[in-house]
Amino acid sequence: MKSRIGCLMSYDTPQYITDLARKMRKEPTPEEAVLWEAVRNNKLGVKFCNQHPLGRYIADLYCHQKKSVIEIDGSIHDLPDVIEYDKIRQREIESRGLKILRVRNEEIRKNLQGVIEKITNAME
Repeated sequence: MKSRIGCLMSYDTPQYITDLARKMRKEPTPEEAVLWEAVRNNKLGVKFCNQHPLGRYIADLYCHQKKSVIEIDGSIHDLPDVIEYDKIRQREIESRGLKILRVRNEEIRKNLQGVIEKITNAME
């Protein structure tokens, strides 16, 4: 099933996750908005979807073609409980055959071109 022009939907995604993803697309963090603008519309040669539902999780950026997820992490991801949650979440997402690349908010703010290069290298 296709949705949002080329972004494949997952059949096991609860409706509340789909609704939350839609809301998150409308209200991105500043760093999410900057990175989305840099990668959208095939700017890196591959299609990305932003705030894409994957089962019970939402990927900040998802590339179906390359089976890749990009997660944009703020300082909340430094908290012990969130670190543990991220490990569980990462294992579950990787169990779907997806690769995950994590970038920090600070990287996007200070070195967007470096982040773009990191993403480009990960997509090869």
